Amino acid sequence: MHSFKNIAVLIVLLGCVSLSFTSKKSYKLNKLLNQVNNFYPTLLDQKNNLSIEKCKGFSDKIDEFNDRIATISLHRSSEGLQKMFFIHAFNLRVLKKINQNYPLKSIETIDNFYDGESFTVSKGQYTLRSLKHYLITKYRDPNVFFSMYFGGISSPNLTFPKEKNADNLILLKARQFVNNKEMVRIKTRSHLLLLPEFMNWYIKDFNVEDPKGFIPYINELLESDKVPNNYEVKFYPYSWKLN
Repeated sequence: MHSFKNIAVLIVLLGCVSLSFTSKKSYKLNKLLNQVNNFYPTLLDQKNNLSIEKCKGFSDKIDEFNDRIATISLHRSSEGLQKMFFIHAFNLRVLKKINQNYPLKSIETIDNFYDGESFTVSKGQYTLRSLKHYLITKYRDPNVFFSMYFGGISSPNLTFPKEKNADNLILLKARQFVNNKEMVRIKTRSHLLLLPEFMNWYIKDFNVEDPKGFIPYINELLESDKVPNNYEVKFYPYSWKLN
């Protein structure tokens, strides 16, 4: 009888230890994501574009974040937090590679920017290209594209809304981008919707068959001035230029 009681007590104690261990891991992950979100604005100019001078000035901090991303555990973390984590892992590695090649005027001048050496993310090995592919194909959420910094002034910027829920944050970020009239250009006179070229690169990952298929997706995110279905959809060139 006593042995059964002892076993029951031991199971309860082990469960408490496990919960405590898991909660510590969740706390570390949440803390890291919040710190990164708060850090990004320090790298931007007045137009919310990345300043490579500021980026270089914070190279130690960017390296620190990359080191923490390499070892942090995602054990039992929500899907939303995982998505946000891999988005930040991608963005911070882009920033690190920009610093490694400083000074430069364009991402295009760097050979194998998205390939080349691998790096560690949550104890796994990736290149920038394979990390991007993993993020896109694992979660199948087209909204993640608007939280990713690809490099260059045509990329979504690094400002993030104040939002604790990761999935809501990713959605808000997508809305922020789509409602920016410099990024999504609705030409009423010519009945034309102009979208950034990167959306055409990943058209299949946006779950649309052809450019016209972007209209319903864009309309879901627009706060006003919906795009009529008879509009033509084209893409403006991506600029890899850095400030």
